[in-house]
Amino acid sequence: MTDERCPGCDGELRMLGFLLCLRAEDQKRVCRTPAWCPRCDRAWFRWADRPDDALEEDTAVPPGFYRRMARR
Repeated sequence: MTDERCPGCDGELRMLGFLLCLRAEDQKRVCRTPAWCPRCDRAWFRWADRPDDALEEDTAVPPGFYRRMARR
């Protein structure tokens, strides 16, 4: 996700690591790569095994969660 831009505001995204999740569509455990935009405070992700897929907005976390994580 280097030089990735936010689909919402075209701000710079910050990659926050990997999260192991259960993907509902195929019941596989796969890493998600969350990214956060400090400009609009929105979170985005894509599945690590699908790097060419478009970013999806991450609505599974409470507002401000990634902002707190990015300070660490």
